[in-house]
Amino acid sequence: MKKFPIVLTVLIAMTIMTNAQIPDLPDLQTLIKNEKALSLDYFLLNANRLNQTQVRENLFSQEKTQHYWLDSLIQYEQDNDYKYDYKYNASMQLETELISVFFTAWFPYMKTDFTYNTNNKLTRKLFFEMNFITQQQDSALKIDYLYDTNHFIEQETWYEYSDSLSQWLPQDKVEYSCDTNGNVLSIIVYRWDLTNTIWTNFAKFNFQYNTNNKIFEYMTEEWDTLTVNWIKDEKHESVFDGFGYKIEKIESRYESNSWMLAYKNEYIHNIQHYVVEDNGYRWDTGSGSWVQSNFKSVYLYDIIGNMIESNELRWNDSSLVWEDDLRYLGTYDTNYVFNDLVLPMHCWVFTFFYSSFTEPHPYYDFDNITHLFNCMLLSSESKHWYPNDSLWNTYNEFQYYYSDHTASISENKSDFAVKIFPNPASDIVTLNIDNTNNADLTLNIYNVIGKLVRSELLKQNQKQINISDLKNGIYLVEIKSKKWSEIKKLIIQR
Repeated sequence: MKKFPIVLTVLIAMTIMTNAQIPDLPDLQTLIKNEKALSLDYFLLNANRLNQTQVRENLFSQEKTQHYWLDSLIQYEQDNDYKYDYKYNASMQLETELISVFFTAWFPYMKTDFTYNTNNKLTRKLFFEMNFITQQQDSALKIDYLYDTNHFIEQETWYEYSDSLSQWLPQDKVEYSCDTNGNVLSIIVYRWDLTNTIWTNFAKFNFQYNTNNKIFEYMTEEWDTLTVNWIKDEKHESVFDGFGYKIEKIESRYESNSWMLAYKNEYIHNIQHYVVEDNGYRWDTGSGSWVQSNFKSVYLYDIIGNMIESNELRWNDSSLVWEDDLRYLGTYDTNYVFNDLVLPMHCWVFTFFYSSFTEPHPYYDFDNITHLFNCMLLSSESKHWYPNDSLWNTYNEFQYYYSDHTASISENKSDFAVKIFPNPASDIVTLNIDNTNNADLTLNIYNVIGKLVRSELLKQNQKQINISDLKNGIYLVEIKSKKWSEIKKLIIQR
């Protein structure tokens, strides 16, 4: 089929649009709400995302490897279709996001530019509104980020551009306090008082961690302008099993000067420690006991740990059975693992997927579902069950498009050669290391999202490593000395 030149296509579409209804697009405020919900889930996730170590680049720093960049994704909805185009810099960091809507052709209407410091930390997001007809861009919103001496997030400030004043006006400010591990200890949110030109308290979050750096309690507070004091609001307490996985979360509300039980979630794990069931309960004050809520979630994974299906079930009080309600489906290319991918981590549209790789994130308990996907995600869709018609209706669908990039990495050769067998392995792997210089060696094992799951010094002539405590999946095994390192891919399958 003959293709129109893009300029001609756009001109034709613009002509049609002058006589047709322009799509009902989300306005700037809606996009801002997507980018920033003034709640714990966004700010804590954002803090951990900005604090995380870029393990991916370190893992591949000694070898030439292929990287697959997510260039675009298309979101299909019932009302409009959207396209998200991404550009990256030489350090494989997101540089630009362009959001377009389809109306006889793709029309850009929102653009975001990303700026980084010399430590590769995000320092600014700059949002532009695109005129739907002329495609001129106007400054709309910016977010500035500051870091402490440990390069952990310390502050972010939101500004909205005033066309009438031709200047940036402060909107919100968020202050973070982190420990030496980068764990967020407290978050304070401020609102800008334009009349008095001062920052005013708005909300506060406090966190407590266990020895495994997991949040076992966090509390939210709201600022009371009448008493000029912080007022307790919510408290969330988590219980973990002996392996460090969350099995219960209890939410309480502060009422009448005391904490009142409100909601509880219980999590069931499979043998690989993936959450397979999330059961919700509400506190019944009349009986003084927990009563199961009308919804629960069930998760399915493939052998590598990719979430292939999640189902939200609704309780039918008449038939007394669980019935289908919502369903998420994902498809993957298992030839490429997460560390092969370059993804737009700083975009809100990707937050849902990325949150599963950022701990701690207790608000929606994504820290439990740590294996949303381990491999290249190709498509995902969300469905709603219509019982009267006995069919699933797809209301949201994503298609992901990647390009192949070869990273220019140092070709340095190590003083030793490493072989790992068997591969795939189940409980024990044998290391064959040609350590000609008899150097002191360290073994590091990373999962596919770059998280260090094992680190130990190798004894001389050590041949076997017990991996029975690791879950099924794909891992990167790094053997290194003070000067060199070598990385091998390991598959654990039982």
